[in-house]
Amino acid sequence: CKQPPTNMAGLLLEALPRVARGRHLVASNVAAWVRCAHTWNWREGHASGTSASTSSTAPPLVRGSPYRTHLCSEVQPGLVGESVTLSGWLEQVDSLSSNLMFGRLADTYGQAQLIADAAVQWGNPPNSLADIPVESVVQVSGVVVARPRDKVREDRTAHPMEACPSVEVRVKHVEVLSKARRLPFAVSRTGGSGKGSKGSKSGKGGKRAQGEVKESLRLRHRHLELRREALQHNMRLRSAAAALTRSYLADEHGFVEVETPTLYRHTPGGASEFLVPTQERGRFYALVQSPQQLKQLLMVGGLDRYFQIARCYRDEGGRGDRQPEFTQIDLEMAFASREQVQDLMEGLVCRLWRRFFGVELAQPFARLSYREAMDRFGVDKPDTRFGLELVHVTDDLYSCGVGQWRPQEEDEEKEGQREPGQEAQRRAGQEGQHGTGPSAPTLTGVGINLGPVGEHFSRARLKQLQEQARTLGAGQTAASATVVPVKIRDDGSWTGPFGGGKPNDAQLAARNRVAAAMQAGPGDVLVLAAGPSDAALGLAGRMRSHCLQTLQDLGAASHIPVSSDDHFLWVEDFPLFEPSEVPGHDYQSTHHPFTAPHPDDGALLKTNPLEVRAQHYDLVLNGVEVGGGSVRIHDPDMQEYVLRDLLNEDPEEFSQLLEALGHGAPPHAGIALGFDRLVMVMCGAKSLREVIAFPKTFAGRDLMAHSPSAVTDDRLATYHIAVLDDDGDPCAD
Repeated sequence: CKQPPTNMAGLLLEALPRVARGRHLVASNVAAWVRCAHTWNWREGHASGTSASTSSTAPPLVRGSPYRTHLCSEVQPGLVGESVTLSGWLEQVDSLSSNLMFGRLADTYGQAQLIADAAVQWGNPPNSLADIPVESVVQVSGVVVARPRDKVREDRTAHPMEACPSVEVRVKHVEVLSKARRLPFAVSRTGGSGKGSKGSKSGKGGKRAQGEVKESLRLRHRHLELRREALQHNMRLRSAAAALTRSYLADEHGFVEVETPTLYRHTPGGASEFLVPTQERGRFYALVQSPQQLKQLLMVGGLDRYFQIARCYRDEGGRGDRQPEFTQIDLEMAFASREQVQDLMEGLVCRLWRRFFGVELAQPFARLSYREAMDRFGVDKPDTRFGLELVHVTDDLYSCGVGQWRPQEEDEEKEGQREPGQEAQRRAGQEGQHGTGPSAPTLTGVGINLGPVGEHFSRARLKQLQEQARTLGAGQTAASATVVPVKIRDDGSWTGPFGGGKPNDAQLAARNRVAAAMQAGPGDVLVLAAGPSDAALGLAGRMRSHCLQTLQDLGAASHIPVSSDDHFLWVEDFPLFEPSEVPGHDYQSTHHPFTAPHPDDGALLKTNPLEVRAQHYDLVLNGVEVGGGSVRIHDPDMQEYVLRDLLNEDPEEFSQLLEALGHGAPPHAGIALGFDRLVMVMCGAKSLREVIAFPKTFAGRDLMAHSPSAVTDDRLATYHIAVLDDDGDPCAD
């Protein structure tokens, strides 16, 4: 970090007493936070081990503790000759003889080397370090001594969390505070990322090194996984980021933190909700998907500026960046514009990056319209750290004789030859490209030039790339897009996994125009995608990231600059509606039904809803959507029209909001930042499970607590619920 940890601690020391007020944090807790800030290196993710390490005065974190006078990380040369008491987990024991043993003790902040001889006094059995199981919690007292110079490797580059190589604690007294039973796997504190690192098997208790353990087993024993330095770092960064966010919003910008209900009512549309039964027959709560309606009600109530770090719940399938319960930085502002919300969020993000990484982000962040993001990158959350932008070659691509692609006019000539059902299916796949409107082209052809990497792509590898594209496109409609990778030979001809026979002169000319438009030459590899507009762009966008990873794996990406800086950008002007996938509904909200239409598109709301742009904005970081917000509808008549006439929803389901809007609602706007996702990117983690203390699996299960779990029939009867089998009969179990 450009800012030393001591400066960070001073800033936290300044902020935390304000945070403590109203939250009943005792003084020792605040002191612990400050101690963490002094000893933690946010950039590298470990304790620095330098603060107060040469002083015999007990730091605030351990002062008054009956179990320790110092932290393990403080056992440094400056303490030589002084008595210390340490407590922690016994990591490793090596026996030189029955009367001389070396051990390593670890706590949250580091490690200390121990040396024990026959003179050690034992507070309780066993009476030998070698007989204490690995990961047992012990308290040791002794004197810090310098190791013999011939035992110290001067060229050794120690991990900052590892024991100081030049000193050790000559143990005088040992007491086992908690004896560990046999462990399901070895704990490696200084191991790397998500899958862990291979740890030592010395001592008793460890079965397998962490890197060899399946994630399911590590989630089952999450308490052991949390001892890893990487997860400790993630939890600390998350905690400090939350404290900074509260200080920034409440102290600097006048926001009021309000805790809104978690138990709310079911509302139609949107994501699936978790229902909570009550003892009143047929009555259920719903866990909030977000505090959206509640924060709008706060604006009507005159709070002007609201925020909370909110817990939210969605009953959806898991994936790498989603959990059934998650946290978001939620805020709302009255009398605010889109630009004000964006400026506020940019200030918060810049403060986080400056505080934790010493990086000054450039403001304002880049802005792209939804249409531009889709046209250039194929996704609405583009990663702009690298190029490989899409090139539009629709007309020529459909004329080059590749695969099943053919000119649209030729396709139209054959419409009369199709059966009515086939034609209806074809048109269904071409219509309803959200946000494109009827004036947009029915079909789209785009390409990505991977550059001069032809030597790495045999015909078999090109075929493999095409198969991977099919996998990425799985789940699309029947009228999905297709991808064809081609390699340009030295004579300008194309080779790849496509049919069509020998091209005629017109097709050769079209291929030459495609290559020219993509600035491609001999030896270049092109990834071409065509189909209905959104399907083709979306598949090409997914292939863009996949191709970069493929080239990097092949060692063939040196010609593609990839920025090491974090790239933030705003994506704006999303379509307000898209065609609904629900029978009986013509439209569905792209964001949510409370988003206001663009002021220039208000007249289209009743004539062509699919052409209406939304005052919706997403914050994207390195290809990850970390937040989304919008200007809200504050006119009750417009809100009722959107719900009833466009979305075919019963306004009575939203009566509390509609009534409030009719009592004088100020214009308001807001945003929600996915706190889990933001911390995930800040930590360089690959999954949300790496930044949440007790996460769920992809299937939404808590393997540690065996949740969700079955309950007895008596408990179900309390809530007037019965579990039925597939035939509708009560389950026997």
